Amino acid sequence: MSGNTGPASTGVSEEAISAAIRWMVLLRSGDATARDRQRFEAWREADPSHAKAVAHLEASLGALLPPTAAGLPRRALGDALLAAPSRRKIMRGALSFAAVALGTGAIVDRLSPIGQWTADLHTNTGERKETALADGSTVTLGARSAVDLAYSNQARGLVLRTGAALIRATARDARPFTVRHQDRRVQARAGSFSVRTEGRWLHVAALDAPLRISLAHGEPVMLAPGRTARAGVQRIEFTRESAAFEASWASGQLQIDEEPLGSVIERLRPYFPGVIRVADDAASIPVTGVLPLDNPLRALDALAGTLPLEVSRYAGYLVLVSRA
Repeated sequence: MSGNTGPASTGVSEEAISAAIRWMVLLRSGDATARDRQRFEAWREADPSHAKAVAHLEASLGALLPPTAAGLPRRALGDALLAAPSRRKIMRGALSFAAVALGTGAIVDRLSPIGQWTADLHTNTGERKETALADGSTVTLGARSAVDLAYSNQARGLVLRTGAALIRATARDARPFTVRHQDRRVQARAGSFSVRTEGRWLHVAALDAPLRISLAHGEPVMLAPGRTARAGVQRIEFTRESAAFEASWASGQLQIDEEPLGSVIERLRPYFPGVIRVADDAASIPVTGVLPLDNPLRALDALAGTLPLEVSRYAGYLVLVSRA
């Protein structure tokens, strides 16, 4: 499956998504009446795109009309609205602050990237997910990642929209496995490799087989097993990190060696439902160690215990990291 990937390709308009979010807020607020629920049902049934928007929302955040919602306190309903089932406790106490700081749409986006709901495969904040592909390969997506499937008679692969992906390409299929991101292509015959977007760069790690990296213009570069590189718009650069370190996110850890704090924070952000800000004077501090991706606050506390850093938390949602 490939081709168009915008909202129009799935029949879900931005207007319908926004309306579904507004209905979600009302229905989970504790103030919704029986009349409100009837109006919601009428709106959902009025247009197929409305039903699709609701389905996208429910797939990521749970049912808009949960059967257990009746009688719950308003605060508990707010927590349930903004937290996926496995992460509800993380968001407790943060909703009121977040609502003032960002607004409803931005809160929802911090938990489930709204712009990626139309992708063939996508993950929410703090989520990793492995999926079996049609050819027998598998892909593991990091948090807040999205890919589209790109399979045809001549080719197999993925289009990486954003985030991180670990691919285990089966050798049983003779077609090369290609991952595309904008004008960059990473190709393998078989084996495991990872790709990750960060700013204008695509980071690539060859775990156990060689890779071919190419841009729209210029000669392709071969990447040996165990090595890493990053592909920009106009050039490809080899990097010093080991492939195992670069792909360590797939096992829930972040293994880093002399990496700037700003880059480390950037890699922690997809796993935290709030906002992490790092001061300019602290962003260049080098970091070495192993950090837990699934608990970014614990990771930040560990950094503050070994580096000249101060970590300040506000309402459990906003985290400021500065030089001590």
